[in-house]
Amino acid sequence: MAPKSILGETWGASGALAVALAIEALRRSCVPAAPHGFLPAKEAVGLHVPRETLHRPMKNALILDRTDSGHQLGLVLSLVGLPMPDADILATLPWSYPSV
Repeated sequence: MAPKSILGETWGASGALAVALAIEALRRSCVPAAPHGFLPAKEAVGLHVPRETLHRPMKNALILDRTDSGHQLGLVLSLVGLPMPDADILATLPWSYPSV
């Protein structure tokens, strides 16, 4: 997910927005596609960036954030304790959702 490429500069709210988007992705079992025309940096060659939305079960999300002043954040969110994804989404998956 690349929220800044969609939302632009959020002036300090990017970490909170990334957490909200990651929680929603975990809840929906959905990996959003990269924005149209997104090109990863040369250093990211080989990194899988989906060109279309993927629906698959997820248990964890990694959030990496860095400010202009040099502060860095690495946060792992896990599905433990959150409700299972919506039944209509689970019905579209070609495999069964793992029990938590």
